[in-house]
Amino acid sequence: MRKVINEICKIVKKHDNISVFVYFFMILSVYIYAVYIGNGDELWNFSFIHKMADGYTIYKELNVIITPLFHYIGKFLFIILGNNYLTFRIYNILIFSTFYTLIYNIFKRLQIKKTPALLLTFFMVLLTRGCISCGANYNILAMIFVLSGIYIEISNKENIKRNIAQGLILFFIFMSKQNIFIFYSISLFLLYIIKMKINKQNIKHMIKKLLIIGITFCLAFGVYICYLKITNTLFDFISYCFLGINEFASYNIKIGFEIAAYCIISIAEIIISIILIKLKINKKELKYVQDINLKMLPFEVMMLFVIYPIANEYHMILGSIISIIMILFNLYSIVINEIFNTKKTLKIMKILVFIFNIIFIIYNIFYLVKYINYRNNYNNNIYPYDNLVVVDKLKEKIDKICNYVEENEKNGIDVKIISHEATLYMNVLNKNNKNMDLPFVGNLGKAGEDGLISQVEDLKEGTKILISKEKFWQESDKLRNFIMSNYNKIDEIEDFYIYQK
Repeated sequence: MRKVINEICKIVKKHDNISVFVYFFMILSVYIYAVYIGNGDELWNFSFIHKMADGYTIYKELNVIITPLFHYIGKFLFIILGNNYLTFRIYNILIFSTFYTLIYNIFKRLQIKKTPALLLTFFMVLLTRGCISCGANYNILAMIFVLSGIYIEISNKENIKRNIAQGLILFFIFMSKQNIFIFYSISLFLLYIIKMKINKQNIKHMIKKLLIIGITFCLAFGVYICYLKITNTLFDFISYCFLGINEFASYNIKIGFEIAAYCIISIAEIIISIILIKLKINKKELKYVQDINLKMLPFEVMMLFVIYPIANEYHMILGSIISIIMILFNLYSIVINEIFNTKKTLKIMKILVFIFNIIFIIYNIFYLVKYINYRNNYNNNIYPYDNLVVVDKLKEKIDKICNYVEENEKNGIDVKIISHEATLYMNVLNKNNKNMDLPFVGNLGKAGEDGLISQVEDLKEGTKILISKEKFWQESDKLRNFIMSNYNKIDEIEDFYIYQK
């Protein structure tokens, strides 16, 4: 038995990247099953991919305002594993398992041994766990590629393959989320200027490097533009991903107090990095720490802008990821490794890794037991929300609204739900009304609020329009006021007012 255990340990150590990925998938898997349906980013992101898997075309028929890689990957998974919410949660865990495995590899590349690297990654899980419960998201996918690019840059190797890889990473970041692409590109450019000054690299060498990266990106981007042209979705792509951005930014700046802690952490780390860079250091190990802080500083600063235009806790955590990695790296390299560089320290770290494992296991068991109790109390399966907790009150609401829509349509009366809640019912009804299903300012493309008002004006006479009694903050005031001023309020149902054209 001992020999078998020893052999397993050898395999785990030899293939530690695979082992760490599988490990994180297992400890995060509780989020696959413990799913509670509700209105929010997770439902909206799921709805887009669910509809794509049903045959709807992104941008042309769905008002997605983010570049599409997240949705393409999701569509592929939905076709393979099943077009339902369970697959979307598996997608979430795949993304986060990759994200934390990559962070573990960055710590290793920063000359940190495997056990301390794993321990520091556990701290990253604790500090970023608020993002996991938000579901699969294009932001974390973009950050995976950002971290991949950083992983390449903290190596001192210079060759053409590395530059081509960086060009492809730029393309994948752009295809994941366009604003993160801008911040990463600026970070990379600033880093190369810093390298040119420090390493005395000539301008010709730097221009050649930038050209290879730029040409690689442009070739990949050109292929995608050709695809959009062939599928006749190029204008829609530009309209939703770029031409509606100003409207989105002017409307959606919301700042809450919960972001203060992460903001302080990030700013403090940036100050620490600047201080370390300016110090005169002779010791080789500390010179390496100084060099890493210099390379990472542009990314620490620029990634903070990810919080714009919605400055909430989620986006603040996202913008702080590089700073948190650097805080943990500096803490380990300067404090722990330099002051407590003993075998006892390594043993303590192994004990801490074991304790973290126990904590995660206990938490998962507790969470699953709690969820199973909920499932037993609320066994309300509704496609495509199979295997979710749908409380009785919400089940009754969904049934009532969906029945109302179907009964009216049987009588030849169209019903449009223009609300942030619309997707909750459209998925069950297997319908799609594009901008009306998510009438958020900034999600409406080039035509904006006026374009959506024109669509409402074009609805046939007698159409019933449902709007929320309480307006969600991202919804269009202009559209709401237009409906309430120009059409007759005839009734109410659940949380909606009913107007008729």
